[in-house]
Amino acid sequence: MKKHLNKVAVMSFILMVSLLFFVSCATSTDSRSLTGVWTSKSDDTSSRFSFTSDGFYAYEEFSEDGLTFLDFGRYEAQVPEEDSESEEEPILSITLDSYSTEYTWDGNNLVIDLWGNMTVFTRSSKIARNNSNRSNLLGVWSFDGGTIGFTTGGFAIAMTRSGDLGSYSVEAADAENGLPSILIDEQRIPFIIINSRLFMDDSGFAGTWNKISLNRETKTGEDQTSRDVLVNASPWHLTDVSSGTSHYIYSFSSGGGYTMEHYTDYDDSKSNSSGTFRYDNHHITLSDDSDLAYAIIDLKPFMFSI
Repeated sequence: MKKHLNKVAVMSFILMVSLLFFVSCATSTDSRSLTGVWTSKSDDTSSRFSFTSDGFYAYEEFSEDGLTFLDFGRYEAQVPEEDSESEEEPILSITLDSYSTEYTWDGNNLVIDLWGNMTVFTRSSKIARNNSNRSNLLGVWSFDGGTIGFTTGGFAIAMTRSGDLGSYSVEAADAENGLPSILIDEQRIPFIIINSRLFMDDSGFAGTWNKISLNRETKTGEDQTSRDVLVNASPWHLTDVSSGTSHYIYSFSSGGGYTMEHYTDYDDSKSNSSGTFRYDNHHITLSDDSDLAYAIIDLKPFMFSI
């Protein structure tokens, strides 16, 4: 009986040491990893770095008015040595795409030389997952310039200042293309998804021709567009994306007729028109007005003049 108890005690001790060793190693490795989301704040600006474990990053700068600068891509960084006995934190190098700079590390703060400015970041989250694939792209995304939707059937639509729509596919990152890309007709849009935020280098589809960040609204990508919804959900109240002061109210009948009323908020001018319409594959062809793009994705309506 005593031998059995001693054996149990020894096994328990070994198990406890093993667990302590595992926890210690996990904690040490995690504490020295750049993976996660890091933030820095000053009086009137703030910035945020997101680093994924597989070598992608996003860097954002904000003012009181919103996003002022965005960059994203691949990164490589020296990792601090776990058993360093130096009293001074070593100066390490980090490469953000083609931009190389230095950073120091004390386990809690990350100090990066950004274009000559030493900026102190603290970790706000240890999680920064690279979710850059087609299934995670599905759904509706929004930013300050409008809303974009991607369906399971390969249809994409952007209700922005210019408005666009087309078929899309997703191309994975490779040695030639450092980032994955969304291919919309003949447009190539490099992108990454970190956690639940989409970063795109817009080639015109969103009407910005800049790098933009979008927040997720839905994640299913179900295309619910139909002529019946178009008719039964009438009237449709459309407002211009730019200033929000021009209004267009469209009504569609089951017999193929439509009416449109237009008014603005800044004067008393009004106009109207009517005619017939045809619906085919996300297009509404009007007899007497500009045609319309139209889609319902995850219950989110898209409609604008094309």
